[in-house]
Amino acid sequence: MGRFSVAMAKADREFSLYIRRRNADPHTGRTQCATCGNHEHWSEMDCGHYITRAVWVTRFDPQNCWAQCRGCNRLENGKPEQFRRFLVNYYGLEKIQSLERKSKRAADNRPSVETLLNIFKIYRQLNRIEIHEF
Repeated sequence: MGRFSVAMAKADREFSLYIRRRNADPHTGRTQCATCGNHEHWSEMDCGHYITRAVWVTRFDPQNCWAQCRGCNRLENGKPEQFRRFLVNYYGLEKIQSLERKSKRAADNRPSVETLLNIFKIYRQLNRIEIHEF
């Protein structure tokens, strides 16, 4: 595995952990799927992306991501229409339209290894600060 792949895997792992735990109940660890509304423990959820992970500029944007059950994320292709509705209800239409515009402007800008390692460090630190006892 090359430097880029290793850095990407590290950044993805920490970012995913942050997203899945971000809105979990601090006592039970359960969180809501953005698309079907089911509640599961954060460790049983995926980090779902409204705008696909292939779009680099929004891949690590927390407003683009939410905990999503594995069925919706993997078997139902992320249910983008339902995901958008959820995000609009949570963040507001203007923020989601801004996210969509952002994704169209720079879809091919691959991050550098250094950028990915910085993302890893930021979310690793956030994960340490926001550790819940489940």
